[in-house]
Amino acid sequence: MCRILWCATLLGASVLAGVAALHASSQPDGPGLASPAGLHGLLDLHRSHQAPCDLAAAIHAHMTRLHDELNLTDAQQEAVHELFRARHSEIAAAVRPVVEAKRTLINAIHADAPDEAAIRAAGESVGRTVSDASVVLARFKTDVLRTVELTPEQTRKLAELRANFDAAIGRLLDSLASAAENPR
Repeated sequence: MCRILWCATLLGASVLAGVAALHASSQPDGPGLASPAGLHGLLDLHRSHQAPCDLAAAIHAHMTRLHDELNLTDAQQEAVHELFRARHSEIAAAVRPVVEAKRTLINAIHADAPDEAAIRAAGESVGRTVSDASVVLARFKTDVLRTVELTPEQTRKLAELRANFDAAIGRLLDSLASAAENPR
């Protein structure tokens, strides 16, 4: 159950990051690759419950990298920006419960007297909210890809980046599983 929950959370985080990244990459005044998180910031998303700006910085850094790697044209950037602007409130409404559920889970875990039932309920809530947000974001991603019209080279590069990210997530999950099975 725990591994499934982590997989759902990481999948949801990657979907959230991907969509937000496409939007953030269309912003001309973004921090670029010098931002604090970089691509590896996605792997830190599960730790970004402290402040929304931490999550936003990680997402923005990923989106900037994605934008740089895909070499989006000005027209493609503007198309992403317009779609995001049009769907911003829907996306925010889908993401907000994820943040709230994650905070509830963190608080339940760190309670002075942890309650197993409360932790399990909060964990299930995280899974449900990530699932709900992922559906909204998958629809948005589909609209973005349909509207932006990536070139064959951009499509190839996007597939390569996704494969690399999926492999990194797989290594992270394997590492977590190994650490759980073989504590030091």
